[in-house]
Parts: sequence; structure tokens; C-alpha cells
Amino acid sequence: MSSGAGEGSGPTERQFDSPIGVANPRLRQRRNSDPIFFILMGGISISFILLIVLMLAADLMFTSIDDFKVALQKPEIQSAIRLTLLTCTL
Repeated sequence: MSSGAGEGSGPTERQFDSPIGVANPRLRQRRNSDPIFFILMGGISISFILLIVLMLAADLMFTSIDDFKVALQKPEIQSAIRLTLLTCTL
């Protein structure tokens, strides 16, 4: 039973100025651009992984599997793989 003119009838002027409020157009624009960003980054990541897999497949086509296994047993190659995986995950 309050007699306030703007109570309960919708967002107040303060809510429109709030950076957290839904009425903020900058926040709405950011929320709309998030899926686009994640789709693009996912596509780039998948392309990069596919490129690596295809390069390994090309290597296997021109060498024997035994030679490839011998190469993977070398300490230099194992060190390079570890360094690559470490720097990619950071």
C-alpha cells in the first residue's frame, strides 16, 4: 500500500544506468557477440588440430611405421613434444 509513483511499475532510472542491468545496451551487445567469438575460436582450433593430424598422416605415408616409432623414441623428439604440449597448454 505504498503511494510511490514508480514502485513496481518497471525499471527505474537507476537500473538503466547500472552496468550489470539487462537494460544496458553494451551488455546486451557483449552477450550477443559471445557465441560468435566462441564459434570462431572453435573453428580456428579445430582447423589447427586437423592440420597437425594431416601433417602426421602425411609423414606416415612417406615413412614406415617402424621408422616413425624409432624417431619418436629419440630424446630430442620427446623433449620437443613435451615442450610443445607444455607451451600450448599454458
